[in-house]
Amino acid sequence: MGKIPARRPESEIGAEGPQGPARPDFSRLRRALGVRLLASAALIVFAFPPFHWGPVILIALVPLFDAVRLAEAAPAGQRRQASWLLYLGAVLHFAVLLYWVLFLPPEEVTVPGVIILGFALLCGYLGLFVFGAMAASRRGLRIGVPLWLGLPVAWTAGEYLRSVTQLAFPWALLGYGLIETPVLLQFLSFTGIFGGSLLVLIVNGLVHAALIRRGWRWLAPAGMAVALAGAAWVHGRWAIERLPPAPTLEVLIVQGNIGRAIKFKPEYRRRNVERMIELSEQGLARGVTLPALVIWPETAAPCYLKLDAECRTLLAEFVDAAGVPLLTGAPDLESYPDGSERLSNSAFLIAPKRGLVAQYDKVNLVPFGEAIPYQDRWPALAAINFGEADFHRGRGFVPIRSGDQAFGVMICFESVFHAVGRAYAREGASYFVNITNDEWFGRSGGPYQHAAMAAARAIENRRGLARAANTGVSFVVDRAGRVSRATPLFTEAVLRAPVELGAGATVAMRIGDLLPWLCLALTGVMAVAGHRRSPPQGARPAREV
Repeated sequence: MGKIPARRPESEIGAEGPQGPARPDFSRLRRALGVRLLASAALIVFAFPPFHWGPVILIALVPLFDAVRLAEAAPAGQRRQASWLLYLGAVLHFAVLLYWVLFLPPEEVTVPGVIILGFALLCGYLGLFVFGAMAASRRGLRIGVPLWLGLPVAWTAGEYLRSVTQLAFPWALLGYGLIETPVLLQFLSFTGIFGGSLLVLIVNGLVHAALIRRGWRWLAPAGMAVALAGAAWVHGRWAIERLPPAPTLEVLIVQGNIGRAIKFKPEYRRRNVERMIELSEQGLARGVTLPALVIWPETAAPCYLKLDAECRTLLAEFVDAAGVPLLTGAPDLESYPDGSERLSNSAFLIAPKRGLVAQYDKVNLVPFGEAIPYQDRWPALAAINFGEADFHRGRGFVPIRSGDQAFGVMICFESVFHAVGRAYAREGASYFVNITNDEWFGRSGGPYQHAAMAAARAIENRRGLARAANTGVSFVVDRAGRVSRATPLFTEAVLRAPVELGAGATVAMRIGDLLPWLCLALTGVMAVAGHRRSPPQGARPAREV
């Protein structure tokens, strides 16, 4: 007789079936990951406008950190499904922040329903950068890099990557979540906006590390989180108090609130320009002295200014009579002997008795909204038509000089690019002007998010900024990133305010993108070194990850 086999332990019963090993039950892990990713998505919404609860962002990503931990600790048979859920969580992160994209009016596109598809693709594309950061940080865990450090470094690297190339869309970088609490971000003059993102992420990571540790071991990461946030606050108070008094110049910002329904219709063009002139004259009459510059929003002159003599004459006559230079947005069209044309989203400076004296053409165009990316390199892409404006890119960031000061113009979402302000400041700009038309956002969080991000350029370069938006929000920002005189949405408004002038170079201007490049290098090390280490088999104890 053969030997009777030993009874299997009850703990192993069900581990195998008639067909071999059973597949692990994923439902419990799926619920755990889903709850955590949904919690982070819900919290992150409150950190950005229109809710304006910026400091919430210092804990908003704690559940997401725990989702990454659980995914890495999952049994081998569940890791692929867990990774897919992490990616969906990354997509959701952007979907809740960028919901305003769906407010684009249907008449602005040529393909019905393309907005919904475009929104899904945008969130899916941006989600890849966060998912890549999660994957790199999981590999970092395998070589001993703690999650509270690995994920912040990799996420910051991803933010930098989505801020460059013609596909760039650096909206809602995590550092912007604190921009309405500028005392916490004064160190941006050393690190740039990516330092703000790194701070936010490390604090979240340390809070998470404190929550998952047993006994008294939670005190170390909790203390580090408090110390880091506290150091940012103390430095911010100190930096603001030590900012030397700055010279100022007064600007007149005109918010025309002219809707798209009539803005470019030929029968309304003259009336629209005349209304902007009337508002400007009202603003000029309010002061004892003349401002240094009148600022109109993006495409406030609804004509090809260099080709439309009537429109150009109206503006020149106003400027000559007022004795004040005018900066206005307007489209520009250039024709060439070979029959080709160049359409630009531009800003023009009109000086008294001199007419058009300077022009800036927008460089950073909205991908698929103002141009098809890389169409300049591959002309065949011109066949794609989603209703985009088909603008050509400007040739560089050259400040415009008016009087004895030079200023850098940022058109529309150029204000969210960290490198734009730096380029202007390096070329001698003493202040910035952001002109935009945010009407299509509607009364969503979009116009408030867009406006808030511009303030980071003031801190990074220690230069004031004036913002003129067709339907709001218009305001001025001082060198410490503090917003004043903000106008409400969808109202006519005239704002006279001083703008602080800056000079010299901040540390952020000198070192450029050193911090994000360091993050990229460390992310590469984690990805490569961690790839050579196999993930652990089976679930590890949750508190050891």
